[in-house]
Amino acid sequence: MPYCTNCGTQQQTGQRFCTVCGAVFGGTNNLPVPTFAPMPPVAIEERVGDARVAVGLSMQPSRQRRWSVAFRFLLAIPLLIVLELVLVAATFATIGSWFCALFTKRVPDGLQSFVTSALRLMANVYAYTWLLIPRWPGFAFDEAPKNHVSLRIDHVRLNRGAVFFRCFLAVPALIVNELLNYGVLPLAAVMWLWALITGKEPRALHQAAALALRFQIRAQAYYFLLTPTQPFAGFAGDATTTSPLDEDDADPISALTRWHVSRGARAILVLMLVVPVAAYGIQAALGNPIGTRLEAVIGRAVVSTTNKAVVADVSTFEQSRRNCTSLDERSCVARAATVAFSSISTEQNLIQQNIFLPATARVAKQNYENQLGSMESILYAIEDANSLSEQTTFVEEFESAYSKFESDYRLVLSRLGG
Repeated sequence: MPYCTNCGTQQQTGQRFCTVCGAVFGGTNNLPVPTFAPMPPVAIEERVGDARVAVGLSMQPSRQRRWSVAFRFLLAIPLLIVLELVLVAATFATIGSWFCALFTKRVPDGLQSFVTSALRLMANVYAYTWLLIPRWPGFAFDEAPKNHVSLRIDHVRLNRGAVFFRCFLAVPALIVNELLNYGVLPLAAVMWLWALITGKEPRALHQAAALALRFQIRAQAYYFLLTPTQPFAGFAGDATTTSPLDEDDADPISALTRWHVSRGARAILVLMLVVPVAAYGIQAALGNPIGTRLEAVIGRAVVSTTNKAVVADVSTFEQSRRNCTSLDERSCVARAATVAFSSISTEQNLIQQNIFLPATARVAKQNYENQLGSMESILYAIEDANSLSEQTTFVEEFESAYSKFESDYRLVLSRLGG
């Protein structure tokens, strides 16, 4: 099979364009001609109608260096950071485009160019992160022959009503986009492991991930007002053309970016949508009871540990108070209250930080926690009392609060199944 002399990608015999860098083939042996554009020009006239979001990416997985595969996600971190900043800027640009399009029915040329560049960077960064391309793409803002992923978008007139309600019209595409974001994770893990062992990911997985990437780019283009066209056309690949006189042969954009994928790739793409939905359903059916039981076990352990410590602290306080002599009883009781106050405060902080509680036990736990706080406040009052008689009154209140605390403990334990 021939290879592109510009980027080295394996090509099918008879292709007119490199599916990676966009080089135009001609002459003998399907070699690129000396001059070429990375992708044929895309319409920029102010016409009304569908806009093509032409994404060029090889449907054949390229051989990759194993060390690059092993550290791919680390190598992609700088790209992802820059991409995040660029997409934030593109979001603000889209806000400006929205107001302009409401009045003029089109996005200004400068904003269209900037947001398209942002999506081009997104396409190259995601393709690199998902192992769809072998080389570090750099910060590919402009269309260039070295880019593994090509992107061009028609600049067309928009409908004011569609622009005004774009946030609502984009909801179906954004839902599918979100499902693909989750569905691609297990796919990327399999591709990473496979490429790490063999140096090349399976063709069907490569094509499925490429289809997901193309849909995401088209969905973002629709959301960013670059096109009036919903992104669902060609979601599972493009139809195969058999006639050499097909209209696509007269259209270099369609010839370059028409993706013919295997049935396995289409099946995997469907699984990428089904798996997140199924996982959510399983979690709703089974995950919550399991999670509730786990929360109950953790909560029971924390509450029981806290209660044992508080019982020990109260016992120590009572013993210390009884051992106080009449000569310095007020100061002695105050010191015992200080020690108990410090220990109980620690236990209260521990119970406050425990968020692993099922909903059925949260009210009882809050009452238990409040009673612990009341005991802490009374101990502080005992410590700060000015006379022995005042201390005695607070000690009686403390004993009553402790009795209520024990009652609340038994209630919260029963709510936790103990």
